[in-house]
Amino acid sequence: MTNIVKMKDVKFDSSLFVNYMSGTILDKLLCNYKGLPNGANSMIIGDPGEGGNNDYS
Repeated sequence: MTNIVKMKDVKFDSSLFVNYMSGTILDKLLCNYKGLPNGANSMIIGDPGEGGNNDYS
C-alpha cells in the first residue's frame, strides 16, 4: 500500500492545459472554447474504408 498516490498530491505541468490551436475549423468544431488542451487524447473513428489506406497493390 506504500505505492498509492492521492490525486490531490499529483502535480501537472501547466503547459498541459494550454489550448493547442490547429488553425483549422477543428478548433471550433471539437471544443467550444477553441482548441484542445495539449494533454487531451482524442480518437476519431469512421466507417471502414473512410479515409483509410487506399493502396491496393
